[in-house]
Amino acid sequence: MKKFSVLLFVFFALSQNILANTKIIKDTYYEGEIKFYNLKYNLPEGKWLSLGKYTYSIGQIPNIGISCIDFIQLEKKILKSSLEICEIHTNGTYTNYIGMYLNKYLIKGRYDSCTLRSEYYYTKLWTKGMSSNCFRVRHIDVNKEVYFPDDPEDTMTFTRKAIRDYAIIIPKTMLASSHIYFAPNVSDRGYEVHYLINPELHGASETLYADENKSEYHRNNIEEYPSKKRFMINWTKKSAKEHQFFELKLRAKGKHKLNFEDLDL
Repeated sequence: MKKFSVLLFVFFALSQNILANTKIIKDTYYEGEIKFYNLKYNLPEGKWLSLGKYTYSIGQIPNIGISCIDFIQLEKKILKSSLEICEIHTNGTYTNYIGMYLNKYLIKGRYDSCTLRSEYYYTKLWTKGMSSNCFRVRHIDVNKEVYFPDDPEDTMTFTRKAIRDYAIIIPKTMLASSHIYFAPNVSDRGYEVHYLINPELHGASETLYADENKSEYHRNNIEEYPSKKRFMINWTKKSAKEHQFFELKLRAKGKHKLNFEDLDL
């Protein structure tokens, strides 16, 4: 009986260690799988430098907090990739507020949403009741996004500080994929992941235009640039596959999952 108790204790200790959240320390490199609250996430290939963790609140809806961790990859000080993983949470008694906030933002957001806009290349959205599942691919005018964002409340303070602290050279354009899922009958927390790449450092030819509307990656312009279109299609398909893993990690119900038949994955 004593031996059994010892084995049980060891198993419990190991289980606790396996299930524990990854301790994210600023200025530390990570690779492979991390656990951020209830989300197990496989970092994209390579080593990722942690910028630390921060939390902010949604002003227009009380009791909602968003906690995020940010990572970057640099190549000779040039920003190669960035990754933001966030948990949307309440104090446990206002779970439906998350659904209300996400539905408003994803369907009718003033500055961003998950419905197709001219600057988005591809979107897919499912909502029902308080549940929502969003996938979006777009290009980003980095200078505009960081220093002149459309949303006046988006100060980008954390990002600007990181650029100064690490003397980061920002590219003209980045391609972004966004992944958001919340279902109160699955979890009382929502999760979002935003992954951005500098296409020039991921195999694409030199970026020609920084301006958001003139960009060769803009959906209205991309037909004139066949190589950029091929790159964007491949990036979209790869990102859609990552979204399927994202759904799997969050134990999304089958009826909640997005249908990517049009992408021929």
